[in-house]
Amino acid sequence: MSFLRPDGRLSGSRKVLMMSVRRATAAGALALVAFLSFGLGAFSAGRAGQAFEAEATLRALRAEVAAMKQAQTLTPFGTSGREPAAVPASSELRATVVDEVKRQLREEMGLLPLQLLRDRKE
Repeated sequence: MSFLRPDGRLSGSRKVLMMSVRRATAAGALALVAFLSFGLGAFSAGRAGQAFEAEATLRALRAEVAAMKQAQTLTPFGTSGREPAAVPASSELRATVVDEVKRQLREEMGLLPLQLLRDRKE
């Protein structure tokens, strides 16, 4: 069974088959391009929304940091190049701070009082 005529042209049934394959291929390619375009558009729109949300969050954080900087009255004198104002410290306050630091060191390092160590040794 030959699809060619004696003059070299395609017979009618083969011509119809070739036209339908071409149309189906063209329609499939068009559908694929449409689907990919829609997907790319949806993807980029979603990323744009995420970028907008991230930018809004960053703006809020920047505003909060700016407000904290304005409200902050203390400056680190060690790096500012200015001498701090002398703050008179009372001996009671100093003793309280020293006792607190000693207590924290004992708790963190597991230090025991000397008297307790001597009693255990005996």
